[in-house]
Amino acid sequence: MKNGRFEFLKRVLGSIQSIRGFVLFESVGGELSVKTSVGKVPLFFKEGFSFTTDEIFELLKFQCDTAVVSVMKDREWSKMLVLFLEKPLEKETLSLIQSLMSVSECEDLFFDMKELEYMAYHDPLTGLPNRRYFFELGGKYLDIAKREDKKVFILFLDLSGFKKINDTYGHPFGDEVLKTVSKRILDRIRKSDVISRFGGDEFTLLLYDMKEDYLDSFLKRLFSAFKMPVKIGNTEISVSANVGVARFPEDGTNLEELLKMADSRMYEAKKMKIPYVFV
Repeated sequence: MKNGRFEFLKRVLGSIQSIRGFVLFESVGGELSVKTSVGKVPLFFKEGFSFTTDEIFELLKFQCDTAVVSVMKDREWSKMLVLFLEKPLEKETLSLIQSLMSVSECEDLFFDMKELEYMAYHDPLTGLPNRRYFFELGGKYLDIAKREDKKVFILFLDLSGFKKINDTYGHPFGDEVLKTVSKRILDRIRKSDVISRFGGDEFTLLLYDMKEDYLDSFLKRLFSAFKMPVKIGNTEISVSANVGVARFPEDGTNLEELLKMADSRMYEAKKMKIPYVFV
């Protein structure tokens, strides 16, 4: 693995909170040698030490009681990554890491750093920014809002009955629904707004310096995305959503607090069977 890509992989792994530590192995002389060992990992995985594949898996058996262990490899077993986790990673995060592991060294398949940066901060299905992007940019927006005494709204949006859509029509159909809904939402927000696919059928938005008087009309425009049915192939379905809204600084002084409040109000909207709650 070339140094630029290797350093980028380390940065990506280091930014994922669920990862306690990781060990990257590279094939050397028929064995897998430890290229790097970072964070809370077993002491026997030291840089430069080599193991057979069987030895690695035998050693990992003793770690499963104290950590969630995930093993990833490229097709040729020339690289192997062992992740020690607080909890299992989301599917999208695993797909990103696997893509970084599987990048070929061939010139015509080389990903430049801009492409890798994009992959690290965007959802591969919808193309929207991901949770990592939202937290990093959202935190910066809140810092600016504190200095300039600006109002910020955090929205937590959840699609209604999306599991039933997947169960009825299948996950490929559900993926197309997510892509359609994502585009509709994106078409209805301001260029200055921050949006992310937070996970599954959940989306988050940050509205910087928006007047409270304008919020209601913004929400009505947002919900116009769900007035028309979604058509995939010859099938048309209705899709709806619920939104919870949190205000900065009244409902929290950091993104975690604001998201927790917005999430709580979103569930309140679901229980009340209304589109959104922001009071």
